[in-house]
Amino acid sequence: MLSAPTWSSALFSDLSGKGFAGSRLMDFTDAVANGSVLHIVGKSFDTTDVGTVPGDGIGTGTGITGIISATVASAIFTTASGSFGSFGTRLQDVADSVADILVAQMLTALLTSAHNPVFDGTGTVDIGSIAVVGSAWGSAIQTAAPTFLGSEWPNFSNAIGVGCAAGFATATGLVTITGSPSGAPVPGNGTGTGTLS
Repeated sequence: MLSAPTWSSALFSDLSGKGFAGSRLMDFTDAVANGSVLHIVGKSFDTTDVGTVPGDGIGTGTGITGIISATVASAIFTTASGSFGSFGTRLQDVADSVADILVAQMLTALLTSAHNPVFDGTGTVDIGSIAVVGSAWGSAIQTAAPTFLGSEWPNFSNAIGVGCAAGFATATGLVTITGSPSGAPVPGNGTGTGTLS
């Protein structure tokens, strides 16, 4: 299950390991973590299922995979550079840390879903079906740090949101489907829908 305190702590440790030590570092990592978890939890996804039909099944799984850290970091860097011009020598380090921690934390996400007509089998999260939105993600991060008054904070939080959302273009996952048959069981396919937590 996604946890903002765990996410913040991991990001704080990663940035600290790269020499970041400002007095507001924890405020920054809290904002990224709280905003990210707020934006992601409850997002829906679709699945393509294979197994045994007919019936209704419930799917459970752990972990969103397929997010490419380099894609996220590049999108954060490009968006931030476009907003700010020359942002400074440490922008790439921040982008890399945010991207790496996103990938790691999404491996802990819980997937819960409903399926028909597959009642026993597996469901694969359709790539591109998790409806995250970069601008909304960035707004959630910005709102999570109400005491950050710098003129560029809205642009930087937006860059983080846009970059993180870009990584979901390749995101997928897997759920195990269990349930009860409603007829004579035979091999078959189906679809499902679920949410992240």
